[in-house]
Amino acid sequence: MSIDIQDLLGPGISAKTGDLAKYSEQNIVKVKAHVGRNRGIIPLPTKQLGIKPEKLGENGQAFYNGNLQASRLSLIPTDDEERFRCLEARLRNAIRNSELCEGFIPVVAYDSLKSSYEDTRREYFEARDEVLSRWDALVHIFQSGAEEMLGGVRMKKRDREQMFKIICSQIPSKETYKHSFYMSLSVTAFPAAVIPEGLEASVAADIEKSCSDMTVSTVLKAIEKAIGEGFAMLGKAATAYAERGTISGKTLDAMARYGKDMSWKNVFQNEAISALAQRMKLITSLAGTDAKEVAVEEGLVDLWDYANQRGFKLDATVTPFTPDVLDMMLSLRQQNQKAQVTMN
Repeated sequence: MSIDIQDLLGPGISAKTGDLAKYSEQNIVKVKAHVGRNRGIIPLPTKQLGIKPEKLGENGQAFYNGNLQASRLSLIPTDDEERFRCLEARLRNAIRNSELCEGFIPVVAYDSLKSSYEDTRREYFEARDEVLSRWDALVHIFQSGAEEMLGGVRMKKRDREQMFKIICSQIPSKETYKHSFYMSLSVTAFPAAVIPEGLEASVAADIEKSCSDMTVSTVLKAIEKAIGEGFAMLGKAATAYAERGTISGKTLDAMARYGKDMSWKNVFQNEAISALAQRMKLITSLAGTDAKEVAVEEGLVDLWDYANQRGFKLDATVTPFTPDVLDMMLSLRQQNQKAQVTMN
């Protein structure tokens, strides 16, 4: 079944070639995170050295357990590494939470994302500077620990000394470590087609077609993603109700956020997403779990019907129902609706 793009768009948004690309260009930007650093990792052939932690002295064991991961020694303490990883993840999650799909975010969300990025970047470099303030002590502790660990390994003194020198030679300098840190955002406009003058007609036509294909693909992915996330959220609530007779506060909070987020994430004003956002808000306001569950199941059937009519694929495994059961629920509702119309 082919999908009618115009049917997915809200009032006033045209699916004509060029119009949709222009609309997307005005309402969407692409954002990508660039973040990284020297991790202070030093390879160590533990198996070749025959290191057995249980045979090391107390200090050697402590160093081995605290600094060795996957045959690599880490100069940076675990707590500091975890702090850096959390800040890096925070930036990526901020983009992920703002995106429609594949790094494309609504223009209206950019200022908030940029503010979050600037806060995270400041904390990232503050964390780096805090490590730098302890640099000499960290290097000393690392060298002492490495020396004590190697002291517990059965090997010739000359080989042990050589291995120690090799380890120490790979410790980055304070300046190298400092300047290895980077965190930035790249922001680019949605690539609407701009046909340079003088191109052959066939080339210009192919450029226009590529732009049109990419625009349509982005629209489809953004709408499918939002509907899929909402369907999964409702499915999680239905599963919890089926198993425990209740819907957790965490799930209800997620529904409330979904309803709020779609006020700015539904860039293409898709009717199903708008209706779903309103349903999410309704579910959180209803009194009693049973009433919530009825609204949840109605939402699942609505989305199942919408997807079937338009050729979308929804994953029924995120719900407590099989595709056949969802089809039956939809059929029963349609029969009831027909019966009501006949009665009236």
